[in-house]
This record gives sequence, C-alpha cells and structure tokens, in this order.
Amino acid sequence: MAYIIDGHNLIGVLPDIQLNQPDDESRLLDKLRSHRAHRGGGEMIVFFDSGPSGAGSVSPVTRPGLVSTPGVDVRFSGQNQSADDAIVQFLKRAKQPGQYAVVTDDQDLSARVRALGASVLPAHEFVRQIQRKGASPNSPI
Repeated sequence: MAYIIDGHNLIGVLPDIQLNQPDDESRLLDKLRSHRAHRGGGEMIVFFDSGPSGAGSVSPVTRPGLVSTPGVDVRFSGQNQSADDAIVQFLKRAKQPGQYAVVTDDQDLSARVRALGASVLPAHEFVRQIQRKGASPNSPI
C-alpha cells in the first residue's frame, strides 16, 4: 500500500517540527526518507499547499530539499488549490484509489478520500508508528 501524506497536517502533530519553522517541510521530508530507508521501502506521496511559484511546481534552487527522491514523491497544490483538493484530484485520477492510505487528521479530507475508495491512517497513529523504536523493517509503517 502506498501512502499519500497531507504534509502540513502531519507537521502539525509532530512533536519535533513546528509549522512556523522556515524549514518545516524539508525536516518532514528528511524524517519520512529516514523512516522509509529504515523500514525497507514503500511509496510515499507528500502533498503541501502551493509551492513558491504558486503553480504547482517547486524549484530545487529556491527550496533545497523539497524535491522528490526515490520512494518519496513531493507535490505542491496548484494556484488557488489546497493540498486537500490536490489529494482528492489525485485519487480521482488514480486507477485504483483503494491502493492508497491517506495520512491525515483532517476529518473533511478523510471523508472525501474514503468516498473515493482510499483508506485513512490518522496522522497521530502514523507518528506513533514512525517513532516506534525497533519496528520491524517489514511492518506496515
């Protein structure tokens, strides 16, 4: 199962990253990459609200560290679009939305993605799982 991560929502529940930090997004991505490497794979697609250009793209020159890497795909919502709407749009286009678990505590987004066939993993639970020490590399998260 692949994970779609509501990036700013997840940052909001992490004890060691704050939304008002200038590097909050890159710190989240570092944490996700480290977790992914430790557990041995799995696809993660991280959505953030609009990038620096507001056009749904990000420049590695202006925002170092906010680029996709193998297994961690970074996406920004388009102009006048929320990350929540970008997640829903992604799932509407997916051939098998049921193959995705959306990581969020946002109840409205949770209802919208469940209606499309995706599952929801509460952000608080995801945080507990990535902080668990000694987790098996084959554990679901």
